[in-house]
Amino acid sequence: MRQPLSTLLILLSVFCTLSCASKKSLTKAPIHEAEDLSSLIFNDIFNAERPEWFEGKARLSFKENGKTAKATLYLRQKHDSLNWMVFKKLSVEAARSLITQDSMCIIYRMEKAYECSKLDSLGHIFGFEAELDFISDISLGRLPEIDSSKLWEQADRGDYMAFRSMHNDIVLDFNYDKNTALLNSGKFYDRFGRTGSWTYSDYRMINGLALPFQREFHINFANSDSLSLDIEFIEMETNVPREIRFSIPGHYEKIK
Repeated sequence: MRQPLSTLLILLSVFCTLSCASKKSLTKAPIHEAEDLSSLIFNDIFNAERPEWFEGKARLSFKENGKTAKATLYLRQKHDSLNWMVFKKLSVEAARSLITQDSMCIIYRMEKAYECSKLDSLGHIFGFEAELDFISDISLGRLPEIDSSKLWEQADRGDYMAFRSMHNDIVLDFNYDKNTALLNSGKFYDRFGRTGSWTYSDYRMINGLALPFQREFHINFANSDSLSLDIEFIEMETNVPREIRFSIPGHYEKIK
């Protein structure tokens, strides 16, 4: 039984892991004084602020091989600790998930079922490392941390600055708007024939942080399958601790 919301979570994980090296091997760039465009952009790439707590509500539109679904997302995350999501359809909870440093669990309310797995099991499916920090960065609308030694190409493209990086044979291109010094789009290519792209827009200031309220993700597989995800945030809040409720009812069936 393949669950669309499970696929959605995997899609989010794909985008947050394709672009980065493990934190264990990161080489941090020094903090720049934000005196010009380049300094602002490099500050965002290497030294972006990440709030201790993040909460948001968003409209989701999910498309897989021509089939579409819509839901409302409620997202809470604590930096370096957990990522919690609830999906509702017509105000009725359809599923909720909890991602920690080493595991991911999803509860399917309508099917009265659940599944739990090690976070690194995504690596066996897709061929990459999955880490909570990467997932949290994408949820926040940030570029995941990258190794400065692997930022090996950059160019002025007129309205934006283009950058290129690489990790585990995956090429990542990402662009910063020259007028705002904000991340606005990116693409990736890997040795398995997968390609993908994302765009960030409608940035708004939330407690001193510029965060994108509109996000679009697309991924194409070598076998012609495709996935698309549009996220339109309605509400955002940072650095306000929230209660995290996640418990699996005893009568729910475990999906193996």
